[in-house]
Amino acid sequence: MRGKAHSEDIKARAKALLLGGESVGHVARQLNLPKQTVSDVKAHLSPEEVGQLRTKKGEAANDLVMDYLTSNLETLRAQALIAGDRAYLEKQPADKLAILHGTFADRAFRILESLSRVQGSAPESEVKDVTPRTNEDRAKRILEILAIAEARRDAAQ
Repeated sequence: MRGKAHSEDIKARAKALLLGGESVGHVARQLNLPKQTVSDVKAHLSPEEVGQLRTKKGEAANDLVMDYLTSNLETLRAQALIAGDRAYLEKQPADKLAILHGTFADRAFRILESLSRVQGSAPESEVKDVTPRTNEDRAKRILEILAIAEARRDAAQ
């Protein structure tokens, strides 16, 4: 038994939302449609439209990852600045400072190693940026953060 027929207008709205990167479940809830109806609309997308959908979802995922990494690096920077404060350091026990130093050093070297792999992995002309920010800009920002941390460390010595 089939459910009720839906207007072409509602199907067009569902298609537009799907092509905008929305999930089947989200579109079904938003338009008050059965999931199967939205799945049927999705199944009738042309190969070009499916490719467009995959590209948008890939770009959205890339944006989320880059936003997460940026936020994570900014947090690490803030933690490093606090940990570099002489008054803070003088209050910490030696064993905790050793762990802190080892953790920061390990993370810094891992980040630098990753950057060197990315920078050396392909000629600049072959590196494709899928976000408004370029990988070069990200690398420069990370190097700026490392330079600030190093300057603070040198000033504290």
